[in-house]
Amino acid sequence: MSISGAGGANWVLAGWTALHRAALDIGAGIDYDPQEYPQLHNRSVADTGQYVALLGPLTELLDKELEAPSMRAEPVRILVWRKLRTLGRKNCPDLWCLLTDPAQRVDPAREYRHMQASREGKATARPLSPILAARRGYRLLWQSEHDQIDPASRLIWGLALIGWSARHWHEVAICELCFRFTYPGARFCDEHTQRGQSGTGHSLAYRRYRLGKKAHALAKHRGQLDFLRGNTIVRDMRRRLALSDVIFEWGYEPESIHDEMVLLQASLAASPRVMKKIGTTALDADFETLTEILREQLDPYRWDPMLWGWAILQAEMWFALEEELSPGKRGYGLVTQERIARAEALAKSGLNSRQIAHELGISPSTISKWIARGRFSAL
Repeated sequence: MSISGAGGANWVLAGWTALHRAALDIGAGIDYDPQEYPQLHNRSVADTGQYVALLGPLTELLDKELEAPSMRAEPVRILVWRKLRTLGRKNCPDLWCLLTDPAQRVDPAREYRHMQASREGKATARPLSPILAARRGYRLLWQSEHDQIDPASRLIWGLALIGWSARHWHEVAICELCFRFTYPGARFCDEHTQRGQSGTGHSLAYRRYRLGKKAHALAKHRGQLDFLRGNTIVRDMRRRLALSDVIFEWGYEPESIHDEMVLLQASLAASPRVMKKIGTTALDADFETLTEILREQLDPYRWDPMLWGWAILQAEMWFALEEELSPGKRGYGLVTQERIARAEALAKSGLNSRQIAHELGISPSTISKWIARGRFSAL
């Protein structure tokens, strides 16, 4: 699946802005009390050491020492951009124009892959996903020695790839059917999309999609969608943190990891269907390995390792819905469940079984079967 990223943009500026914000989100930003520091109202402050550790190749462009132990972040962002702009225009003007002029309408990821393929003597190149583009871009920033790209071009390409990726991560969403996150910009998760499928693959994808639609409808009928899909605040935070989740390695205190592991174990103990999917050997894995297993088996675009306890319970609910609706499983369809619920309401209003049958357009014997099977107790 590909997402068009060829709209006009200054990809280098977009990349630097996104990377700067991601560094603040991941831990370089400092929270402060606006009442205690009114002079800093609405101004971002960074831990200088953390900021340099994450963005060293770019802060090295500055000709002065950064204020320590903390500094205002926005002036540094502006100064770095000015230095970068001067460097690009002077050392690689053609590349700078290509990746910063919105009129060029270039796709940085495609151009970068074509450049690589050409230098390697290949006719074609596999496209970069937003995930790989962000990681490749960040690695380029730190590769002080690159046998194919000069230092200035390396910084420009790296930021352009991050900028291209960042546009996509703004489009991270929850699958329209289930609990999973989608590939950036997509409507459906990998389990429920039908794009890029053909032949037998398309037939299987269509079956998964149809089952997903039924499970979604059943969840809606039972009032379970809010739990499955989470709240708007969580989804918005996910969009904001997606890029930093992908690029940086999170560092957590041992106590936090222990607490999260306890939550994971408790969630897994209450989720037999999830356990069947990931295998019992996963219980013996360490925290990092376990979260990688969960990501691979449950939701490949859920990057924050500290949110899996909730996701496990969402997955268990979803798998139970699919199990109930799968072919070969006995049970009542959604239409029948809705009829039973309506029949219950009519019975409580005083109607007898014959009158209820007439209202619902069904035979009285159907209601008798519901009563015999314990599905309809109002009469």
